[in-house]
Amino acid sequence: YANLIRHQLRKIPQVQLSEPHKNTANHVSFTIEGIDTEELYRSLIQNSDKPPIYLELYTAEKKAESCLIAAPNYFVTEQEIDVFYQQIKSFCFRLKEK
Repeated sequence: YANLIRHQLRKIPQVQLSEPHKNTANHVSFTIEGIDTEELYRSLIQNSDKPPIYLELYTAEKKAESCLIAAPNYFVTEQEIDVFYQQIKSFCFRLKEK
């Protein structure tokens, strides 16, 4: 399912996929151009009570190298991945309107 998440996120121009910080193919590391990674993380966590896609905030010494790591759980569905994609897309759209 990580490949499906990568495929969906590549559709959003502001999303930049990063090199994985974990040693597994099941993690997707990404940032969004012009958005503070910590702010995005807090927003996504607040808007989902029990996310099927585990999110981790990777904080680097240099803030510019921080990213989000998305890791779908074993039982995630394609519909849940689509909801995650729509959340990210909506976040980017709201940013453009500011």
